[in-house]
Amino acid sequence: MMLLAEFMDGGDLRQVLEANNTKRSFTWTHKIHCALNIAEALVFLHSMDPIVIHRDLKSRNVLLDADFNAKITDFGIAREVDETTLTAGIGTYRWIAPEVLVDGDRPTSLQAAYQIRCRIEGFL
Repeated sequence: MMLLAEFMDGGDLRQVLEANNTKRSFTWTHKIHCALNIAEALVFLHSMDPIVIHRDLKSRNVLLDADFNAKITDFGIAREVDETTLTAGIGTYRWIAPEVLVDGDRPTSLQAAYQIRCRIEGFL
């Protein structure tokens, strides 16, 4: 068996955001493009039947290529939406929707949208 993956030589989004003024410019155009790539990937996952919830979307789990095209990675705790397999409170606490942390709700597509908002807010 062989696994083939695209080479993402731009590093992860966190590295790029932290090194923004030192290596290469991560302009507003790049940020918008990156945010759209992330949103498109999540729309794809959430349009599947059954829906796939990433559950740990954060800047370290978004890889960039040399042109700042973004790909979501680390699906280690991703799950299909299923009452028996999807457990609450999984993921990185900083990016989890408050209702998952407080009420123990199961992650949903709407709560994944909260993670996108957190990522876009991180660009600012």
